[in-house]
Amino acid sequence: MDTGKSTDKIGKILAVVTVLMTIVFVISIISLIMSVRIRNNHEPVRVNSFINDLRNGRYADLIDSWHENTVMGVDSEEYAPYYDIARYCENAAYYKVYSDKGDKKRCEELLLQMKKTVPDLKESDILIEEINKTFGIPEV
Repeated sequence: MDTGKSTDKIGKILAVVTVLMTIVFVISIISLIMSVRIRNNHEPVRVNSFINDLRNGRYADLIDSWHENTVMGVDSEEYAPYYDIARYCENAAYYKVYSDKGDKKRCEELLLQMKKTVPDLKESDILIEEINKTFGIPEV
């Protein structure tokens, strides 16, 4: 009779474990569906956000916004100058890293890339000057 009772206990434990695992599985599936919906409903970063990031010297946010829009396929003439300046900022940040490491060759390559991506904005001279000062870039 003891084997019957222990078998019943094991059966009950397995039933409880199965129910708990099913609940965890269902919650995981719901969470996955919700995260996919949230990602798909994400709107592109607007030009005003790029302008505010530039005015406030939030270059990391500017670069993130550029990457977000690029991943979402947002590519219009309206964004082009802001993408250029974000690309410039990213290269400037890399320049700072390689400069601190003493990698002169990579710094020269980045300076060439930066010269190619100088944006066509009214305030670009002032912006480039501020970015260069922030990242310790020699005049481009």
